[in-house]
Amino acid sequence: MKSRLYPVMILILVFLIGISILAGEHPKISKHNDGLHSSPIIHNKSVAQIQCMENAAYERNGALANLQERTVSQSVQVQMKDTKQSLGARTLLPTPVWIIGTYDKEGKSNMMTAAWVGICCSQPPCVTISLREATYTYSNIMERKAFTVNIPSEGFAKEASYFGSVSGRDVDKLAITGLTPVRSELVDAPYLKEFPLIVECEVIYTYKVGLHTMFIGEIKDVKADASILGENGYPDAKKLHSIIFSPGSAEFYKTGEFLGKLSELRKKIQE
Repeated sequence: MKSRLYPVMILILVFLIGISILAGEHPKISKHNDGLHSSPIIHNKSVAQIQCMENAAYERNGALANLQERTVSQSVQVQMKDTKQSLGARTLLPTPVWIIGTYDKEGKSNMMTAAWVGICCSQPPCVTISLREATYTYSNIMERKAFTVNIPSEGFAKEASYFGSVSGRDVDKLAITGLTPVRSELVDAPYLKEFPLIVECEVIYTYKVGLHTMFIGEIKDVKADASILGENGYPDAKKLHSIIFSPGSAEFYKTGEFLGKLSELRKKIQE
């Protein structure tokens, strides 16, 4: 009986010795989420310890990446700050040049050049002009509640300059320049026959802003010479050649160079 058990006991002993060898410190290549690592992982460490080591490594890598990203972003911001000079809180922006037509209380026509102007609403269609109370045109608009916007082309630059440099209280500007006033049929104000683009406005709001008062004029009609209209029937900047005023240098500049349609320019960014 004992002789039969000896071979079995020997096999069991060999089996146990093999298990003990396999359970010892035996380096192996371990596969992780980011692929096969060339450095061996010691399998007698606990799974929790290994996971903790990996998490710490990932956190260090993430922190380093975030630091690099912030450093690059801060560098770009510093460079952008250095590209512009502060000019202070001043009205130095280039503006359109509009000639504002009004009647005084006696019905005398007057024209004044204004640059603090612009479109301010689409529905109802409105424009805004800002004037000082000391101006002759301010009192005319307060009296008549209407005005016209006369857009000069480059050929009327000298008249636009003159209209903005003298007061209608002292001189008859239209007599001196030889331009022709036309009575509007829609609003209580005159416009200039010779100017290519006219906007007739009725005052609907008045706001005291500070030194200037803002008049909001609802557009009653836009009149244009056929010579400045494009194929779509609207005013064409290439034909109008309106004037831009540079407040910082007190200079006029003409417009009209074509840069591209909005849809085509937008595609260049989106491509």
